[in-house]
Amino acid sequence: MKIIYLISCCKEKLSYSAKAKDLYQSEGFNKRLSEALSHNPDEILILSAKHHIVELDHVLEPYDVCLSNQTVGEQKKWSEICLADLSSRFNLKEDRFIILANEDYYRYLIGQYRIENYETPSEQEQLHTISGNTNLSIIHNFLSKSGKPYCDDCLSLLTGIKPRQQINQICNRNTNVICRNDYECCFNCNKYKIVRTLKKKF
Repeated sequence: MKIIYLISCCKEKLSYSAKAKDLYQSEGFNKRLSEALSHNPDEILILSAKHHIVELDHVLEPYDVCLSNQTVGEQKKWSEICLADLSSRFNLKEDRFIILANEDYYRYLIGQYRIENYETPSEQEQLHTISGNTNLSIIHNFLSKSGKPYCDDCLSLLTGIKPRQQINQICNRNTNVICRNDYECCFNCNKYKIVRTLKKKF
């Protein structure tokens, strides 16, 4: 059995072409890469929103593509391309995949007939993220108590977090905690639009 680490890319990049392991510049990416390297796995690969599966030494040009901003259909298509690549290299049923990424990057990669032997960020780590971010905590607590779907406009109105763009940014950065559901009815305004709900295990 092989051990494979899959780590997600990030928005912050160098302004010039570089090896993938050097191109990404966020603190989160560096932590994920250091964590993967510390375990000396059989393979470490990057989940790139634009390039799909990328090896650490593969040279990339800087780009501006964010998986969190894509539709469910686009995310599924991206995942299928990633799975095709991974299945050509590994045994998706038996090899062990450690995924260091938010849910947008692995939601459609795992499960039966996909990656079956995997580990994703723990619930403890997710809760630590929530407690360390005041506005995220407010949104999380509101959605937890309500249990209903809300659009960004209504979340801003009901939680007092302004401007409304803050809701969008916080939710998109924390999709391992808060789900984005396209074209659903908001419980407050009864309009069909993008709404937010909590992940089921929370």
